[in-house]
Amino acid sequence: MSESTVIAKHKLILVLFLVMGAFLSHLSFARAAESPTSADIPSAPKEGYIRDDVDFLTPADEQDINAVIDAANKNTDGVRVMVYIFSSSEVSNIADYAGEVSKAWNLGGKEGNGALLAVNVRNGDMRIYRGRNATLDNASTNEILQDVLLPKLSEGDFKNGIGDAVKSIYQKAGQAEKVQQEEKNQAYARQLHGVWWVLGALSLYLLGVATYRIRRRQKFYRYADAQIYDAVSKDPQLEVSDETRRAYRKYRAFYNHKPDEGILPYNLRLKSKTAESHEEYTQYADNFEEWLPLYRANPDLYTGEGNNPDGRF
Repeated sequence: MSESTVIAKHKLILVLFLVMGAFLSHLSFARAAESPTSADIPSAPKEGYIRDDVDFLTPADEQDINAVIDAANKNTDGVRVMVYIFSSSEVSNIADYAGEVSKAWNLGGKEGNGALLAVNVRNGDMRIYRGRNATLDNASTNEILQDVLLPKLSEGDFKNGIGDAVKSIYQKAGQAEKVQQEEKNQAYARQLHGVWWVLGALSLYLLGVATYRIRRRQKFYRYADAQIYDAVSKDPQLEVSDETRRAYRKYRAFYNHKPDEGILPYNLRLKSKTAESHEEYTQYADNFEEWLPLYRANPDLYTGEGNNPDGRF
């Protein structure tokens, strides 16, 4: 236990004995016999968020504090607060006991964001037990106990002591929740930034590939046009329609280099395959003059990829 917590505890013990001494003196023996021990876990309050076993608060006080908790629960998911006020000389470790009570009450539910403000008026122990996902830290809970709860209890202002402590828990949790959300937003922004970089790089790559293919195709289109020009130069009577020009461009862009085995062996091999399978294959034409009669005989085979048994060219 930290020094500040010990001091706060001793102060509260003194205050409670002075302020609450008269009240505690009239508690019945039966009530004392029902005081909780480390193995005696009380049931959760049937209504509201407060269990006050020593009537520390009036019913009106509880109603006001319950209203504060209801309103706060609508504004933050960082914490869900309940209050337990009891009197016991048997609870030696309020931290462990508050944890057991929180678990028994299922405080925070599956979200694990519960926070139990536990006050033992018998010995002055105070504790804010936090669930695993409650947006609070030790510094915040210690600050609330020492700077908010203890001064009000020292003045005998029990309602505002508990009420202000509850408000402070929600305020601290809300601030921490905003920080966590900002960190998540920043992490998301960094991830998104990385995604944009990847998408940008991929776009540039695809653009480069597309540009390369377009330029390469245009290169062979120009080569096809040059061959057509040579053919027309040799035979001025030769008329080449736009459709024929487009067909030869596509053919030349696909069949853009000579077969490795040579033009004649390649074409002979295709003719042999045709004789075996009775399926027509696209022959290789080295220039426009060689291609034109083939195209006129079978346009489908000599426009673009045609029918190439090798799968590529």
